[in-house]
Amino acid sequence: MKALFRPRRGQAMVEAALTLLPLVFLALLGVNVLVLHRVRTAAISAAYACAQYITQFPHRPERAADVGTTVAGRILHAPWSAVRTARFAFDVVPPSGPGETGRCTVRYAVRLPFAPQGMGGVQGSITVTGAGERWQGRW
Repeated sequence: MKALFRPRRGQAMVEAALTLLPLVFLALLGVNVLVLHRVRTAAISAAYACAQYITQFPHRPERAADVGTTVAGRILHAPWSAVRTARFAFDVVPPSGPGETGRCTVRYAVRLPFAPQGMGGVQGSITVTGAGERWQGRW
């Protein structure tokens, strides 16, 4: 009779292991998503700032390209940006004259901290077109 009523030892430990393993994987996936989101948000911010600044120099395209690259670089490499695992590249097409549009492209490649081997990086690009300013210079 004693053999029929054995206590269930270890079942709670097995259930906890089966439950905690997917939760740990979900937490690591969440960290990867946060890193990717931060890099993409920084790239969008840099592209918008670059496009905004290059349209302020319609008469000097070389100066516009220089300022756009400088502004985007300062945004992406600021101490608060938290995107140290990412690599960025800029393409700046300044406006060719007053009223013309300019374009800034920020390309990024980020290594995700908790990705499986062989699948550790994500690449993308953000392109923003800045509207030309027509109000300059006739007074």
